[in-house]
Amino acid sequence: MEQSFKLTSKTKIRSLTGLLHSLVIFVAAEAFFFYLFEKDAFVPICLFTCLFFLVYVLPVLLLYRNYLRYAKNMDVIIGENRLIVNGKTYTSNNILSIEIFTTMQRVKKQAGPYTLSHNEYFYYILINLENGEELILNSLLGLELDEAIKKCFREVEIKQTVSLFFGLMIPQRNKNRMS
Repeated sequence: MEQSFKLTSKTKIRSLTGLLHSLVIFVAAEAFFFYLFEKDAFVPICLFTCLFFLVYVLPVLLLYRNYLRYAKNMDVIIGENRLIVNGKTYTSNNILSIEIFTTMQRVKKQAGPYTLSHNEYFYYILINLENGEELILNSLLGLELDEAIKKCFREVEIKQTVSLFFGLMIPQRNKNRMS
């Protein structure tokens, strides 16, 4: 059974879901600070806003922008031992290895209010081809992309690299790259 993955409005919104949930909690906390401190609320609110922006908003925006660059105009179809990217077909015979860059929360399927927004919704997949080219796919194409790759390419070596925020950024590469 083949699965199709493509950048759509739905996948874009879904990748920002954690941030949207965090924003609701942030607004509630801001209202609580304002109620608690009344006239002296300016400093705690400013500190809390800066912390929230650095920890929750900035990583999501940077990852989103980085991933968007690689996911635009990409159409991916995954079937048993077969990957079609923008009409070009690759089989498990063409693929040397697959590396999934993800977070520990995603690996352990942990989610909830205690995780950072980017931990659940952002990962990328590096596929090394026998001709030296690399394919880069990411979670903006579909949150279930990694599971589909694992299920359909059992014969290919798949390595999971657990990373923090900076390890999730897709680096510029000098090798032949198709994205």
